[in-house]
Amino acid sequence: MLISPDGVTGIEIFDRNAEVPAQGLKAKHKEDVRYGALLHFALYVDDVDAIYEKALAHGAKAVVPPDKLYLGEPTLDIYNALFEGLNGEIIEVIKNVNFKIK
Repeated sequence: MLISPDGVTGIEIFDRNAEVPAQGLKAKHKEDVRYGALLHFALYVDDVDAIYEKALAHGAKAVVPPDKLYLGEPTLDIYNALFEGLNGEIIEVIKNVNFKIK
């Protein structure tokens, strides 16, 4: 994860060999390319549970319900949820993360 100078904004980058599940709407055929499709983006929010429930109430599809996630060494504690937006994109909502690990 690349962290911006503000210490809050992050961008996840995966190499071709990363073992992460594919997300977002898939092309119908292997040779097709999806144009104009945003596969996954994340937003920091104050209340993950409320945003997740509101998104589902407005037609989003559940992907990963709100839960704790522990990443890396030293451990980074994250509370997040994922849902599929109306255009097939995966939207992740994350409670503010403290990247200043001691």
